[in-house]
Formats: sequence, C-alpha cells, structure tokens
Amino acid sequence: MRQTSHLERKRGAVETCLLDIIVNFIVVDSNGNNIECDIIGLFSHEDKNFIIYTESSLEKEKDVHASLYKIENNKLKLFPILKSEDWDLVDKYLEEI
Repeated sequence: MRQTSHLERKRGAVETCLLDIIVNFIVVDSNGNNIECDIIGLFSHEDKNFIIYTESSLEKEKDVHASLYKIENNKLKLFPILKSEDWDLVDKYLEEI
C-alpha cells in the first residue's frame, strides 16, 4: 500500500499547504493551559491527515506527539490516533525523516 504525501492530495491541499508555512501552533491541554508546539511533519493516508509535533521548550529531550487533524473554520483541530495501523504509519514516517 503506497503512502501519499500531503502534496499529492487533491482535497484539502490548500489548507495542508498552509500548515507547511506554519512552524508552530498552540494546544490547550485538559487544564486549560496553552502549550506551544512545533510541527515536525505532516502526511496524509487514505483521507486521514496526520501531524507530528513536539512541545516547544528549551529542553534538549522532547517527547514526540502525533495526532490526526482537520482544519475547520480556519482552526486546526487535533484528534487522537486510536488504530494501531495508523500508529504504524506514524512510525514509518518518523523512520523516513
């Protein structure tokens, strides 16, 4: 099964390309705290959009996070990755960068 890049997608290409310009974004955690995050990469597979990111901090070791995402009303919305097959795609993406 071939993995397609976000540039090969037709639907949502404009929004995805705009994310390529953005290098960081804010996530609000469950306690209402704003956390600045840096984008490591974006990719799409079978109509699912994936974003790989870390928290922006001065720490040398950073945890890498991954989520599914959609852009609705010009806002980035993150969703948890629940399927092991999707996590396999994330692992493969990280191995390739």
